Amino acid sequence: MSCPELKRQGKTTIAITHDDRYFDLADRVITLEYGQITSDRRSGAGLLS
Repeated sequence: MSCPELKRQGKTTIAITHDDRYFDLADRVITLEYGQITSDRRSGAGLLS
């Protein structure tokens, strides 16, 4: 099952990664440094826009 299909079903997908190649696909990106949130941004694009 793909992420867009899960999203249509109202499901949430959480990915924890250091790979920033796909950050622009996310609805929300939370950045942590040393266990503290340093950035919390929401994208207008998202997976299904």
